[in-house]
Amino acid sequence: MSSNLETLNKSFEKNFYSIFQKPELVKSYLNERSEEFDRTIKEAFLKFQLGDHFALVALGGYGRNELFPSSDIDLSIVQLTNQTNKIEELKDFIAWLWTLKVKVGHSVRSIKDIDKVTKSDLKEFTSYLSHRVIFCPSSHSKTLSIGLQKLSKNWIKTKFSKAKKLEQIERFKSYNSTEFNLEPDLKESPGCLRDFQTALWILEHCFEINTLLDCVSLDLFSRKEILNVQKSYNHMQSLRFILNLNAASNRMSFENQLLLAKKSRFKSSKSSSDVEKFMRVFFQHAANLSDFNEMIFQAYEDRLIFLKRSYAKNYYISKDRLGIQASVNLVKKPELILESFLHIGRLKKINGLDFYSMRKIKEAIPKINPSFFMGVHAGNQFIEILKAETSLSTILKKLKQLGLMRLIIPEFGEIEGQMQFDMFHVYTVDEHTFKVVRNMRQMQIGKVDTSMSIEHELINKLPKIELLYLAGIFHDLGKGKGGDHSEIGSTIVTKFCKRLNFSINDTELLGWLVTNHLVMSSISQKTDVHDPQTIINFTTIVSSLEKLNYIYMLTVNDIMGTNPTLWNSWKHDLLKQLFLSSRKKLNLDEPGTNTFVVKERKALSIEPLEKTNRELVLSIWDQLPETYFAKHQLEQLQNQADALANSQLKTAISLTKRKNLIEIFIFTPNHPGLFLKTASILERLSLETIDANIHTTNDDKFAMNTFICKHKVLGGNLNQRDQVEIKKKIIAYLSLSESIPLTKNQKVSRKKVFQYTTRAEITSLATQNAQLVTLETLDQPALLSKVANIFLEHGISIFSARITTLGEKVEDNFIVMDEKKKTKISESKKNLVIKKLKKL
Repeated sequence: MSSNLETLNKSFEKNFYSIFQKPELVKSYLNERSEEFDRTIKEAFLKFQLGDHFALVALGGYGRNELFPSSDIDLSIVQLTNQTNKIEELKDFIAWLWTLKVKVGHSVRSIKDIDKVTKSDLKEFTSYLSHRVIFCPSSHSKTLSIGLQKLSKNWIKTKFSKAKKLEQIERFKSYNSTEFNLEPDLKESPGCLRDFQTALWILEHCFEINTLLDCVSLDLFSRKEILNVQKSYNHMQSLRFILNLNAASNRMSFENQLLLAKKSRFKSSKSSSDVEKFMRVFFQHAANLSDFNEMIFQAYEDRLIFLKRSYAKNYYISKDRLGIQASVNLVKKPELILESFLHIGRLKKINGLDFYSMRKIKEAIPKINPSFFMGVHAGNQFIEILKAETSLSTILKKLKQLGLMRLIIPEFGEIEGQMQFDMFHVYTVDEHTFKVVRNMRQMQIGKVDTSMSIEHELINKLPKIELLYLAGIFHDLGKGKGGDHSEIGSTIVTKFCKRLNFSINDTELLGWLVTNHLVMSSISQKTDVHDPQTIINFTTIVSSLEKLNYIYMLTVNDIMGTNPTLWNSWKHDLLKQLFLSSRKKLNLDEPGTNTFVVKERKALSIEPLEKTNRELVLSIWDQLPETYFAKHQLEQLQNQADALANSQLKTAISLTKRKNLIEIFIFTPNHPGLFLKTASILERLSLETIDANIHTTNDDKFAMNTFICKHKVLGGNLNQRDQVEIKKKIIAYLSLSESIPLTKNQKVSRKKVFQYTTRAEITSLATQNAQLVTLETLDQPALLSKVANIFLEHGISIFSARITTLGEKVEDNFIVMDEKKKTKISESKKNLVIKKLKKL
C-alpha cells in the first residue's frame, strides 16, 4: 500500500498547478486514497476471519471518501451477533491497524450500543451522518443499513441545528470569529472545510437531502451558486492535500503561504506580491464557504417560522427578521433594497433580513443597472444607514455579502479578500475595515470598559457620526494600488463626496482624515508626547478641535482593529495624553498652567513621607527637568518617591501592574553601560520592553528609568511573589561591577518569512544639544541589548528612549549625546553607528 500511496502523492505534487486551476480534480486523488485504505483494511479484516461476526464502517472524513495525507482514519467496527468467539482475532486486528502509519480512531459496538451513544453525544451522532460501509456480510447488510438509518431519529432537527450552531460558535472563538485571519487552519477556521461540512450535515439531517444539487429543487440556491460553492470546497481540499504533503500541517502559516504561492505559480507585481495574490483567491473562496454556511443555518431557522405580519408598505416581519413581500419587483424598484436595511437599523428587535428576502435581493442585483447604486439617491440611503440606531455592524456585513458595498463604493471591491503580508496586520483589509467601524459603533453605544469613558463621551459629541464611520470605511481603500495608500484613499473619498454632493467642509474633513490617519499613531509612538514641541508640531498639522476629535477617534479604533495584541493601556495613555495636551493647546489654555501642575505634583508626591525622607527625595526632584513631572502622573511620582526614600541612594525599584503590562521604575547610581545592563536583565527575566522613559539627573549622578514591560511567559498573571523576585534579581544584577556577556540567540524564524530592510538614521534636534536615533527593523531576541551595546562601544549616552513593538516589527527612538563631550556625536561616529545598526 505504501508504494501506491507514494505514487499517488507524487502524481498530486507533479500535477498540482493543473489541480489548482481545476480544483474538482482533487476528488479523484481523495477517492483513490480512501479506496487504497479500504482494500488494505478489508483484506486484513477478512484475513483475521472477522467477516462473519463484524462489519467495517468508515466515519467522518474517511466516510465521505475525503482522506488527506495527514487525515485520521475513523472506523466503527460493528458487532453483528450477540456472541462471538473472535475476541482475540479482533484484538490482533486492532493492533494491526496501528501498522498503517496513520492515526486510527476506532470503536467496537453493536447497533444497540451505537444507537445509545449517538442519542447523548453530538459528535458521535455527527460522525455517523458521514458513514460508509467498507464491509458487511450480505446476510447482515439489510439489518446494518436499517440500523444506521434509524440513527437519524436520535436528534430532533431543531435540537441538532441549535447544537451545531453552538458548537460552531465555540470553534469560531479560537479564530477571532472571522474567516479573514491571516494564518488560517484549512480544516477548522471559519470559511474553511469544517464550515462546508457543517452546512452539509444541516442539509442532510434537517432538510433531508441526499446531494448538494437537491438545494436547487428546494429553491434554496441556484445551480450556479451550488457549483460555485462546490468549487470553493474543492479549492480548500486541494490546498489541504498539498500542504499535508509538504508540511504535514493544516495551518497556512506565513511560511506555508509562501510555499503554496510558489506552487500555484503566482507572480509578484508592483502593487501586490505573489503571496498576497494567492491569499486573495483563498479569502474569496473562504468568504464563499462562510456565506453558504450562514445561509444554510438561516434558511432552516426561517423555515420554522410560519407567522408573518405586515410592516409598512412592501415589507413584513417574521419573528426577529424583516422580509420583503413576494409581490415586490426589486428590479423595477431597486430603491427598496437599501430601504429595507434602513428599516432594520431603526427596529431594535429585528436582526436582519430573512433568508428568502436575501435570495430575492441576490437574484435582482445582476438585473439592475449598476449606475443606480452609484447615484445620489442610493448614496444618500447608504449615508442614512450609517446613522442606524441598531444593528449597524450586521447591516454592513450583509451589504458586503450581497455585493452591495462594492456597487456603492467600487473601490471597496478591490480590497475584498486582500491580505497584508506584513508583521502586524492579522486581518484582510476589508475585515480590518469592518473591525474598525464595529469598534467605533461599540464605543458610541457604550459597550466599552471604564478606561474608555472619555472616548465614549467624545464620540457622542461628534457633530456627524457618519463622517467618522466613512473615514473608517475609506481609510485603507488605497491599499494594494501601489504608492501611498493614504494619499490614494484621500482621492477616493473626495471623489465619493463630490458624487453625493457633500458640503465643502465635510469633503475636506474626510479627505484630511484619510490622508492623515496614521499621523497621530506615529507621533505618539515615536516622540515624547509630554514635550511641548511635540504638541506644537502636532497641532500645526491638526489645526482645529473638530479635526482633533475625529482623528483621535479614528486612530484609537484603527489600532484596536488591526491586531488584538497591539492595543494596551500604555499605548492608550500615550494617545490620550497627546489628545488632551493638543486640546489644551488648541483651546489656548492659559500659559503657566503646566508650571502649577509640576509644583503641585512635586509637593503631593512627597506628602506621605517623613520629614527626613522628604528632604532626600526633594534633593533628587530638584535635579530633574519640569518635563519629568509633566509626563508622570501623581500616583507614579508617589511610587517613585517611596522607592527613593528607602533607597539610601542605592539601587531601588518600584513595580506596578497595569492590566497585562508591568511598569518598572528603576532608581540607580548612573554609570556608563547602565542601559545595556538594564536591557540585559530585563531580557533574561523574559520581560519584553514595550516602552521606556530614560532620564538622568542634571548632576549626572543618578538614573531615573521607567520601563513598560510585558512578561513573555506569564503575561498579566504575575503574583506578588513573582514581582518581589523580579525586583531582587534586577537589583542584584545592576549591583554587579560588570554585566554578563550577551548570549547568542538564534534569530526568530519569521526573519526568513518577512523581508524588511532595516532603517537607521540619526537626525539633529532643534531644541536640544542632542540627536535622535531612529531604528526600524524586524524583532529579534536581545535586540535592545544589542543596540545598547553599540551605543556603549562608541561612548554614546542615552538621554531618553521610546521602544515600540508592532507584531514582528520594531520601531525604536533614542535621544542620545556624546558621553564625554555632552554634545552631539561627530559625523564620523554617526556614520559608523548607523552602519552597525543596519546590520542588526
